[in-house]
Amino acid sequence: MANLPFYGTAFSLTVVLHKSDGSLITNPGTLTDKISKDWGDYGDPDGAGATKEDSTYGQIKVALGASDMTANHIDGYVIDDTMGCLPTTFHIDTIPVVRGLAGTALPNAAADAAGGLPISDAGGLDLDTYIKRMEAAFTSTIAGRIDAAISTRSTFTPASDTVVLAAIQGSYAPAKAGDKMDLVDAPNSTALVAIRTTMQAAGQTLATLLSRIVGTLKSGNHEPQSGDAYAKVNNGTYGNEAIKTAIGGLNNLSSGDVGTAVGTALGSYGAAKAGDRMDLVDAPNATAREAIRTTIQAAGSHLALIKAKTDNLPASPAGAEFKKNTAKSGFTFFMADSADHVTGKTGLNVTATRSLDGAAFDACANNVAEISGGFYKIDLAATDLNGDIVVLKFSANGADVTAFTIATGG
Repeated sequence: MANLPFYGTAFSLTVVLHKSDGSLITNPGTLTDKISKDWGDYGDPDGAGATKEDSTYGQIKVALGASDMTANHIDGYVIDDTMGCLPTTFHIDTIPVVRGLAGTALPNAAADAAGGLPISDAGGLDLDTYIKRMEAAFTSTIAGRIDAAISTRSTFTPASDTVVLAAIQGSYAPAKAGDKMDLVDAPNSTALVAIRTTMQAAGQTLATLLSRIVGTLKSGNHEPQSGDAYAKVNNGTYGNEAIKTAIGGLNNLSSGDVGTAVGTALGSYGAAKAGDRMDLVDAPNATAREAIRTTIQAAGSHLALIKAKTDNLPASPAGAEFKKNTAKSGFTFFMADSADHVTGKTGLNVTATRSLDGAAFDACANNVAEISGGFYKIDLAATDLNGDIVVLKFSANGADVTAFTIATGG
């Protein structure tokens, strides 16, 4: 069973039985218990109900089943057939499972004003702001550079074949028969297959990366707009789709078509040299690496902000009537005349005691004040409610003992 009274979850609590003279009933006979859900009619609980737990302190355990806990407010009482036994009442405010310690979903709109997660009017997380920030960081760094690189190389002509092949060869010594990279005079079929496989894998990786980036941005209901860098990257004319189309064409190339196919895929790039934006194979560009690192750090900062908000979610619903170790002022109760057990008894010197989680009764921190007509009140200190299950007992000469069992909700 749960230690806290969660909605729809089995729960048990402990009550104490007293006689009309204020003495404990340590050896109860037949126990009767009833419950009422949301102020409805009283009936038998579906759980095990009341059973004797500790004869020394007269404690009775009340076990409520999951179906008994399907209400926001549960009232109940336990009575014994012992002569002079007073009914002991209890009240439980259940904790919704979508909030607080057992939360399985985000808080509703009311949590925004109570220090919860920032949310939109529709009730979802307000990630639009964070998406916009990530988009700005991405656009100003990686996407902008990819966009610029693609744009400057979109005017490829067949005359660029020689330049492209020179860039691939780099600083290699003149090719000779048998060399793996002898692509000009004697193309090596093994090398051609390896190049084609590598370029296909690179194309698939690039497509996956771009789709994830665009998918992430679009998750915040942000559709690509004309001029957006990532929209250009995914453009079918000169963006990612065009690159994939060119790479896919390598599947059916013969060794004699390698020069043309490589040139079509790579565009009009010149020979790679230190400092080139796309020189990521032989000389990784420090600026590009720094831009990637900055973007990742920015994303981590936003995640940290979200975590900080989640960590500060309230531990229990704002409407809980009693909270553990939290003072409650103006607690009001009724004292019945012991002569007829009905009429309110006035002018009493009431003694207030409390038991925390089944411990022995100790005096409450503050005195009881009379209101009128048999009603009295007391300001309960935080120490009086410093337990998961609190039993309050009020007694006075000439009056029946009044007792309450309170589940604080932790």
